[in-house]
Amino acid sequence: CAEDPAPPRLRLVCSFESPLALQVWEVLKSTSTSISLSWLWLAGYLREMEHRMAVSLLGGRCPFRDVEEARAACQSRPDLVLVRHAKDCAALRKAYHDGQRQV
Repeated sequence: CAEDPAPPRLRLVCSFESPLALQVWEVLKSTSTSISLSWLWLAGYLREMEHRMAVSLLGGRCPFRDVEEARAACQSRPDLVLVRHAKDCAALRKAYHDGQRQV
């Protein structure tokens, strides 16, 4: 490889005297391109599958109509209310332990 002083950027020009080296270089270039494209395809496929699983598990919809309803449902859970209103460490520990058993 030799540097080609073409301003304003540097460009590398590779020349191979061996036909085998040229073939290996071409295979490496095409393999790296194929791997990159396959990785992008796989990532997109996995994102789509993740979305489809979430939709199927929720029956195609979110169980809450809006953010306020979801927040109210979480704040009114009995185990969280007990944790929030614990007066001392023992009560907090008991509320936490009871909440873990319910899950």
